[in-house]
Amino acid sequence: MSRAYQFSYAINSSLEDIAIKWQSLALRSEQAFFLQWHWIGNWLTTFQPARYYVVEATCGPDLVGLAVLVEHIEWRHGFIRARQLCLHRTGIAKNDEIWIEYNDFLLDKSHEQAVRSQMFRYICDNLAFDELVFGATDNRLIADLAQNCKLMRADIWQAKAYCVKFHDAPSDSFDSYLSANSRYQIKRSLKIYPNYQLQVANDGVEAVQWLDDIAQLHRQRWPKSGFLIAEFREFHNRMLSKGIADGNVQLIKITLDATTRVYLYNFIHAGKVYFYLSAIAEQDCSIAGNNKAKPGLAAHYLVIEHYKKQGYMSYDFMGGDARYKSSFANEISELCIAKFQRPLLLLRLEQWLKQLKQQLYKWRHKSKSVETLP
Repeated sequence: MSRAYQFSYAINSSLEDIAIKWQSLALRSEQAFFLQWHWIGNWLTTFQPARYYVVEATCGPDLVGLAVLVEHIEWRHGFIRARQLCLHRTGIAKNDEIWIEYNDFLLDKSHEQAVRSQMFRYICDNLAFDELVFGATDNRLIADLAQNCKLMRADIWQAKAYCVKFHDAPSDSFDSYLSANSRYQIKRSLKIYPNYQLQVANDGVEAVQWLDDIAQLHRQRWPKSGFLIAEFREFHNRMLSKGIADGNVQLIKITLDATTRVYLYNFIHAGKVYFYLSAIAEQDCSIAGNNKAKPGLAAHYLVIEHYKKQGYMSYDFMGGDARYKSSFANEISELCIAKFQRPLLLLRLEQWLKQLKQQLYKWRHKSKSVETLP
């Protein structure tokens, strides 16, 4: 027997009203950390979007689905004006540097699949937009939504996601499935750093102090680091200040020797660890010029072992291709950010030109390959 769901939306609901409903529904959800109120509430508080829709799904008296969609106008190529609705994102690049993953509607676990598809359809039929921006999330979820709607799909970003599932690893150590080369590099690094010290930030005050060091290291390594953005830093100050005490955020510092330190910033939810970012004191990465030292690799190994011994289920590196991630992972998935577009003339033309450009690139690449043959 199919259940009857009702859907509605409100514009610019108060933060207090959203918080009450969100936290209540989250207790009946089995979704990722990024859909918990600690992330969503801090996101809304920090960035304060000017106009947003709160979409609700109910089954009788029960709330079974929630979503926040931010309205944003995007100009592209100087002549395309697209009215976007962005799921748990602002649509503004610098604001979205905080980077949500495993994004989705917040859903009651007993109604998840049915409500997701019907809520998506309700949004498409009842809210005004040219593009609905969904993600980053599992590509299979995006594909399922695309199959059940008449909108065009245009991918913005795609990446592999890497995870270590501890239940798939031997009880004594998780590293037996690592490649011989990875095991060798880890063991060699640990020999270089025999007197390491692993510390977990005790409270929000200590964590924010460590974040000062992380921010400096990030700015030194990446000229476009998110830590150059005031709101990015404000968001993470909030995340750490309360999240450390609540146990859903952890900041770890591994002192490998007198000068080499590595920070790992992780989220914790439902027995799972989500690795968010790291920072390494790169200027001290080698000991007396020893370029065989791999402080980042060693730090991840030590932290994964730390969490495994504490009884956690997984350590999720999340999206982004990196050799160290693939070295550890025993599960790989695909993440995606997609735009679901109305079949408007300019948007269809944009898609056609993009596809033509891709075909020309492939043709030129193939032609060059043929030319280099002996």
